[in-house]
Amino acid sequence: MLTRKEDLDKRNPDQLKQEDPFNVPIPGQSLTASPETERFQKPPEESDPEKVLAFAMKRLNQPDTKEKMLDLLLSGLPVELLVKNITKAGFMEGKYSPDIAELITPALTIFMIDIARKEGVPVKVFMDEGNTPEQQMEEDQKLAMVMEEQRPELARGVRAVKFEDELKERSAKAKSAIAARKKINEKENACRV
Repeated sequence: MLTRKEDLDKRNPDQLKQEDPFNVPIPGQSLTASPETERFQKPPEESDPEKVLAFAMKRLNQPDTKEKMLDLLLSGLPVELLVKNITKAGFMEGKYSPDIAELITPALTIFMIDIARKEGVPVKVFMDEGNTPEQQMEEDQKLAMVMEEQRPELARGVRAVKFEDELKERSAKAKSAIAARKKINEKENACRV
C-alpha cells in the first residue's frame, strides 16, 4: 500500500524509486498470519536426536561434502561456527526443532574434529581462540589459497581491497611524516631567530 506518489529521491539520484517509509508491516502482523507459511513454524520432520545426528554424520561423510568441510577448516574457520551454521540450517528447513539442534551440537563438533584430525587438518575449535600475529598471518595465507582455488573472482576483490588499504595506510604515514617535518622545520626556524 503506497500512501503517496513515488518519485526520484533528490538526494540519491542513483536510486530508481523512493521507498515509502510507511510501507512496512504493522506491529503484530506476523501473529495474524497463518502459521504454515514458514517451514520452521510447522512441526519438525524428525524429533529423535539420534536419527538427526546419524543423518548429519552420513551427509558430512559424503566425499564432496567432506572435502568442502575440510577446505573450510583448513582455511581457519572454527568448528564451532561451522556446526552452528549446519544446525541452524536444519532448523530453518524444518528438519528438526531448535532443541534437537542444541542436543546434537556437541556430538557433531566432536565428529567434525575427528574427521579433520584423521585427515591431518589443523583445527580451530572455538571462535574466540586467540592467535599470535604469526598464526593469524599463516591462517590468512591459507584462507587466501583456498579462496583462490574455490572463488578466484572473490580473491581478486579481496586483494584489491587490501591493496587500497595499504595505499591509504602509506598515504597516512607519508602525510604524518610531512607534518612532523614541517613542525621540526618551524621549531628550527624559531630557534634561529
